Amino acid sequence: RREPLALINLKKKNEETGEEELASRLDHCKAKATRHIFLIRHSQYNLDGRADKDRTLTPLGREQAELTGHRLASLGLKFDQIIHSSMTRATETTEIISKHLPGVKKISTDLLREGAPIEPDPPVSHWKPEAV
Repeated sequence: RREPLALINLKKKNEETGEEELASRLDHCKAKATRHIFLIRHSQYNLDGRADKDRTLTPLGREQAELTGHRLASLGLKFDQIIHSSMTRATETTEIISKHLPGVKKISTDLLREGAPIEPDPPVSHWKPEAV
């Protein structure tokens, strides 16, 4: 229900002519901005690390992040910010990508960390959340 046609009252008419001014009313309801949201997963990382700090990007992962940064820069869009997980692999990926997008603000948040957010209902025996 966000399409411009859904936002206007089609029964309303111009009082002078009795005609609907559909075109002008549609223009008034059209979006004035375009937003692009890119969802990018971290690059390949060391799966053998026992703790998050040990799960760093592999050489292939660093190359993947470089190529992603290069591709984003080539789009010619203005980026406002990069919001990323506070996990090591996501932070490293962001640092590499951001070299291709100078001046773009980086925001780290724990809300994007991987993990089990809530206990399943009904309960399952294989659910083992991390201590954090």
